[in-house]
Amino acid sequence: MSAEKFHFEHKGKDFAIPKFENIPSGVVRKSRKAENDVDAAFLVLELTLGEDSAELKALDEKPLSDVGDIIKAWTNGVTMGESSGS
Repeated sequence: MSAEKFHFEHKGKDFAIPKFENIPSGVVRKSRKAENDVDAAFLVLELTLGEDSAELKALDEKPLSDVGDIIKAWTNGVTMGESSGS
């Protein structure tokens, strides 16, 4: 089941969050009006994990550059795609 999770490390501990591609589309839809990609990513994480989750607390303690790298890796390769009518 760990194949369905994205892993990152903080202070020597492994944290797992759902792979971005497995996030329900309704959660991603709620982030569409975010001011920027960082806000959107954190909104998706908060809605998915809960604001008080250990995973979010670990991300909060990391330097912003590290969090940016984690978010890039988490969302890497996921596109919204096009409908067949496009």
